[in-house]
Amino acid sequence: MGFKSLFDISNALFAKLWWMFRTQTSLWSTFMWNKYCKKHHPVMAHNRGASQVWRKMIWVREDVEHEIWWQQKEGNASFWMDNWTKQGALYYIEPQGVEEEVEVKELIQNGQWDIARLQQLLSQDMVECIVESIGPKLSVGTQDKAWWMGNLHGEFTVRSSFHVIRQKREEFEWMNNIWIGGLPFKISFFFWRIWRQRIPTDDVLKRMRVHVVLKCYCCNEGKEETMQHLFLTAPIAQKLWKHFASCAGISIEGVQLQQLITIWWDWPGQYKSEVSVDKRKDSELEGDAHHSSAYKPTLYYRIVYWEKPDQEWVKCNTDGACKENPGQSSYGFIIRDSRGDLIYAEAQKIGEATNMEAEIMGVLKAMQYCETQNFQKIILETYSLVLTNVLVKQWRIPWLHAENIENIQQSIARKQVQNIDDLEMEKNKKQRKRNKKYGGGGIEEKGNGGGG
Repeated sequence: MGFKSLFDISNALFAKLWWMFRTQTSLWSTFMWNKYCKKHHPVMAHNRGASQVWRKMIWVREDVEHEIWWQQKEGNASFWMDNWTKQGALYYIEPQGVEEEVEVKELIQNGQWDIARLQQLLSQDMVECIVESIGPKLSVGTQDKAWWMGNLHGEFTVRSSFHVIRQKREEFEWMNNIWIGGLPFKISFFFWRIWRQRIPTDDVLKRMRVHVVLKCYCCNEGKEETMQHLFLTAPIAQKLWKHFASCAGISIEGVQLQQLITIWWDWPGQYKSEVSVDKRKDSELEGDAHHSSAYKPTLYYRIVYWEKPDQEWVKCNTDGACKENPGQSSYGFIIRDSRGDLIYAEAQKIGEATNMEAEIMGVLKAMQYCETQNFQKIILETYSLVLTNVLVKQWRIPWLHAENIENIQQSIARKQVQNIDDLEMEKNKKQRKRNKKYGGGGIEEKGNGGGG
């Protein structure tokens, strides 16, 4: 009905305490660590003889830990107990998991995964997953970063933790017919009361041992006020039901109230909608037709053009797309010199992915190629506003793409790279000059080739 459980809200708040305990360094977290986790990893700590707060934190620990992803920087995360693979703690998902304090960096030798040792500890499928998807590079002096997987941006919120750990009841089909988006809440709530027989009619009050005069005040017959009588068999209810049900071809004879409601739900919606359409006046339909013919949409246009880079610069245009989102995806990039001649182009399928992943892969592969060819001055143009703002650090990094985006940012930092944001002011100036000269207007977008 929209009322949140106080028990679930309390658990969400204790989930926040567990997140703070695991990811932040403070006097409180240090005290709790030394008191309860001095000899054990927090995942294995017990709650015997502990305070009420610690017991509540242990209660939500498993749900919260599964949503914490430890991105490897220095490699200090626990190999068995921490979720650094995005699959969950290896102690729980691998059959040979052991309570051994091993850090991830101990499985990395000379910047490469120690394949032989990984194969001794893990199944072959998990070894392949780690080698293919997790880079073995370590950043000395940088603590491993904790990301919250309960939302897109990777930052913990009580709201997201509430939805992660709440105890959802089984959904029934009738709920979807009552709680409808856009329908006023008071109508849905009243309908729910009818369906669950929570209306204080005489028969309901009698079951509650409340003594009242058994009489229906909505009709002249003086019958007992029951749910069935008030909403189905009373004269005014019969009149309403016959008016609408007959138009839809539904018979109301010999059925109970809930049965009739269920029949109405199951009846094809197109016939019920036609009832209201047929009742409209011809003048209203003619007015709608006149209004639609008089409507003229406002047209917007944009100038699309591509400019050559300056001398000693190369221009890299990238793009990514998917058939659905997510769906079969591919990326592509093309690199040209200051004369506009093609240097290199590449396009590859990447399988099932989202549009964002395809855009990121295009930029990542382009920057990797530029590094192999030792291009120092690069103009990078991409077609994703979200990716552009993330790369220039105006928007937060989605945790799903944190590693690839950080690799791109590191490549950009090593080169003299101009991105869309750096070029925007200069290109807008040129566009304004064109507009004054030719009387045109609009906002330009980058194109892969040719003039607009």
